Amino acid sequence: AVGDSDFTGRLPIALAGVLLIAVAWSLRRPLGERAAWWTALLVTISPLCLFYGRFLRMDILELLVASAAIIAGWRAVRGSSKAWVWVGVWTALAFATKENAFVTSALVGLVAALMLTGAGLRRSLPATARWIQHHRWGLLSAVAVVLVITVPVFTVGFRFPEDWFFPYKAISYWWGQHSVERVGGPPWYHLPRLAIYEFLPIIAALAWAWRRRWRMGRVEISNGFCLVSLGATIVGPGAPPGLASGAFALSAGITTGAAGSSSSSSSSSKCTPMIRG
Repeated sequence: AVGDSDFTGRLPIALAGVLLIAVAWSLRRPLGERAAWWTALLVTISPLCLFYGRFLRMDILELLVASAAIIAGWRAVRGSSKAWVWVGVWTALAFATKENAFVTSALVGLVAALMLTGAGLRRSLPATARWIQHHRWGLLSAVAVVLVITVPVFTVGFRFPEDWFFPYKAISYWWGQHSVERVGGPPWYHLPRLAIYEFLPIIAALAWAWRRRWRMGRVEISNGFCLVSLGATIVGPGAPPGLASGAFALSAGITTGAAGSSSSSSSSSKCTPMIRG
């Protein structure tokens, strides 16, 4: 047996940080290998991920399972019926890991609602109803898996049945941390720190989004999610706002990969006449 030590306490979190690289690399199919590679690199060199991956704290573990849930959701939407079960598994583990997973889930729903609104309610609402009807069994299976995993966890094997409505209790506890002044300072206290510690993915993501501000696409959607996530984390208590910048790694990976692809294509187009000549 390894025993009770600093090593055994830190090992699961360190492994979760390593597995984040695998999660980032699994994005190569929807985003391309270049964007997935840059996303994995930005996660690897993230000062905050490196810092919070060194000791027994649940932030990195929650980031891992929440990211896996989003990727499983993408595969489910693309037609994989088995992926719905994994959506439920990873979402349940995220809920059981840390309370900010509930905020992340709400933000994903908010981004989806904004996308539907942008497409026009008359077209999007009937299309959404048809989509839900088509995927109803997958959605129900995901919800069932979430309940099967989380209810026994939050009720401690049903010994505390009054805690079955765990989302309210978790969010109310998290919101109650407003009364605890962990770090004194103005509301924008964490913004300069965020710019210092995670400037690479934030600058890359926002610069590319600004260049493409009139053409809505994957980059803008992901950046919008990052900004809303950052704002919710700063307003909400209980977690370092800098951890929200981990969401920028995906957007920055898309940015860098797209920029590299465009430069490669432009270079090849310039070289083509020379080769033909």
